[in-house]
Amino acid sequence: MPLFRHISLQTRFIVGLFAAALVMGLLFAGILYFHLQNIVITEVSDRSNAMLDQVNAVQGYVRNELRPKMFKELPEERFVLEAMSSSYISRRIMETATGKTNFRYRRVALNPRNPGSTPNNFEKELINHFQSHPDRKRWEKMVDFQGEKYYFTARPVAFKTKCMHCHGKPDDAPRELIARYGPEGGFGHRPGQVAGVVSIGFPLQQTVKSIKDSTIAYLLLYLVALLLFFSLVQFHFRRLVVGKLQKLGHIFESSFPEGYAPGLVKGHANLEVDEMIQGLGQMATDLSQARTQLKNYADNLETMVEERTRELDQEVFERRADVQLFINILNGLRSSGDTAQLLRTVLKLLARRLNAAQVIYYCTQFSDQVYQYPKGAAYPELPDSFPDFALEKRIVSQNGWTFVPVRTKDQLWGVLGLTLPDSKSGRLTVSDQILLAFGEQLAVALENIQALNNLLKQKNLLDSVFQGISDPVMLLDKGSGIVLANQGARSIFQTEEQPELKKTYEQALGLNQSDSHEQSAIAETIRKKQPWSKEVSFQGKRFFQLSLYPLPDVGREKGNQVVCSIRETTMEKLLAARMQRAEKLSSVGKLASGLAHEINNPLGTIQCYINLLKNELPEGKHSEDLQVIERQTKRAQSTVQELLDFARPRRPEKIRCDLNRQIQKFVDFFQVQAEKKKVNLKTDLQEDLPAFAGDPGSLEQVFSNLILNGLDAVETEGWILFKTRYDHSSHELILTIQDSGPGIREDHLSRIFDPFFTTKDVGQGTGLGLAVVYGLVEEMGGRIEVDSRPGATFTITFPASD
Repeated sequence: MPLFRHISLQTRFIVGLFAAALVMGLLFAGILYFHLQNIVITEVSDRSNAMLDQVNAVQGYVRNELRPKMFKELPEERFVLEAMSSSYISRRIMETATGKTNFRYRRVALNPRNPGSTPNNFEKELINHFQSHPDRKRWEKMVDFQGEKYYFTARPVAFKTKCMHCHGKPDDAPRELIARYGPEGGFGHRPGQVAGVVSIGFPLQQTVKSIKDSTIAYLLLYLVALLLFFSLVQFHFRRLVVGKLQKLGHIFESSFPEGYAPGLVKGHANLEVDEMIQGLGQMATDLSQARTQLKNYADNLETMVEERTRELDQEVFERRADVQLFINILNGLRSSGDTAQLLRTVLKLLARRLNAAQVIYYCTQFSDQVYQYPKGAAYPELPDSFPDFALEKRIVSQNGWTFVPVRTKDQLWGVLGLTLPDSKSGRLTVSDQILLAFGEQLAVALENIQALNNLLKQKNLLDSVFQGISDPVMLLDKGSGIVLANQGARSIFQTEEQPELKKTYEQALGLNQSDSHEQSAIAETIRKKQPWSKEVSFQGKRFFQLSLYPLPDVGREKGNQVVCSIRETTMEKLLAARMQRAEKLSSVGKLASGLAHEINNPLGTIQCYINLLKNELPEGKHSEDLQVIERQTKRAQSTVQELLDFARPRRPEKIRCDLNRQIQKFVDFFQVQAEKKKVNLKTDLQEDLPAFAGDPGSLEQVFSNLILNGLDAVETEGWILFKTRYDHSSHELILTIQDSGPGIREDHLSRIFDPFFTTKDVGQGTGLGLAVVYGLVEEMGGRIEVDSRPGATFTITFPASD
């Protein structure tokens, strides 16, 4: 112990901590070494047992499957060693595996047939071990073998009755064995005899050495880290402990007179704590003496202090109860749904706090209703002078009752009446200031709940009006964020695929938020305080009249929000487009009818004279010229006939039609033509479609025109898809015809059904095909639309029919 007295506290702390850390590191290194070695042994053991199980499986297969099969197939007494000897086959298999993997496999026996299977001393010990312990089926251990460490796994070789044919008497053995190995080796065994072992050994010398090297390297690294760690500990210990102790010594030196408690101030540098403990002990002794002296001085004051303390405790308890009552009133305000519920809660709380026998609340603001706790007891009438003392904020006591005004600064809400269990005991012991505070707090709560109810009514009314507007209406902030949206807006912008309403109205309308003219329109509307309106499209299919109305400034609050009113104009635009197209078709039809009549007569005359010239002119060049004239004349007549069909379409004869069957019929009809062009006609037809009223002749003309147009547009190796489905909500059949062609230009989509409009070369088309298709579909009560995705997509809708 005297030796350690001359060692500093810091040194003792560091040395002890270093020794503990070193012992823990050595312990962990040892645990790591044995753990890694155990992992290696476990892995080698699993592999050895797996290989022995594999050898057993091979030998079992040879004994139970292969050898009996060979005996049946081969002549009697014929024996093929390479295919029927389980020992030979397993040894050959394992020798092949030994060449690929570094392990040692041996199957040995006493008096072996093969000299290479003679056991060495180690293997003889294993045979003796299994003979001495016949109940053991496996043996595993790491041993030193031929100067190296090996992990061996072995099992005994016990001869069974079926083995006696080859290992019993030489006279019973197959001739091939006798001829190959002779009559001495491998014979003379008996059933149940343990005369050999099968062993597998894995060399572990290098693995154990690697584990030792890794453990030593870890230990060295741990020691280096330990030295660095304790260098940092020493540095921080000097700063945080030694430095603080020195500061404490200076504090004592400046706080105590010279010569007092020298151990706290001075001392050997290595004994900071010990000297300080000694000094603190002296100080404790002096303080104890001083305390005894002060106690003697305070004996006369103790009784007075105890009494005053009890009074203060009681007052603190009462004030705490009062504060808790105020808190409970506020909580009642939050949990109450109406004025009656709030009053019932507050009356109960007041009765409990003031130990009152009865608490009454007289309403004076909106009614003469009275609330009481507990219910059913008799209560006095409100004093006639209550307006005076209520306005003066006074408390009145009358006939054992105390009446407290419930009022705010500007309004009287009612009067509280309270009485004690003994009505003759006078007024309540609670001060008037506390009772007036209770009344004022209750008035504030009543005022708040009344204001809240009014706000809720106004909110519900405005919400009903807002939600009752069928057109979409949204409240937008300055950054175009959606603050509120009515049901009309949600029904448009919320879908099953997108159940959440978008955060901004550009996202809802599908506008480009990074370059949005509408976003700048919101800022301008707020700045100028003037309405703004524009027509926009939604997803390219629906059109809306978008109007922005700025909210006015309210007091100091700037109106930085706008009301967005949206009116859908999709049906108006569709009806206008249909009326415009119908008027155009009617005008063109009348013109086409007149032109066809005027052109058809000269063409008939030309055809008549061609027939006369054919009969009068001899065969020759003139005949070929007449054929050219006749061919062009017929072509002109065909065009005139198309004009007549367009101008005066025949009235469709509607019958019950199966849409899928009609489509399949025309697909089969055009299949040959499509195969010549290497175009695939595909169908995706919904089963069990309802029927519709249609004209087969009109359907033939519609499908023919659309299929021929698709075949002209689709390149080789393309496709045309016919898809049908049934819309249960609108009770309509929907046919979609889509091809893999280049599609239709955007500026052509609005003119695609116009008469004489065509994108084909001159002489390749009249531009009447799709116009006729449009008219026929309209005549059958359907409608047709076109889109480009790319590839042309025609959508035809027919109403389902009973």
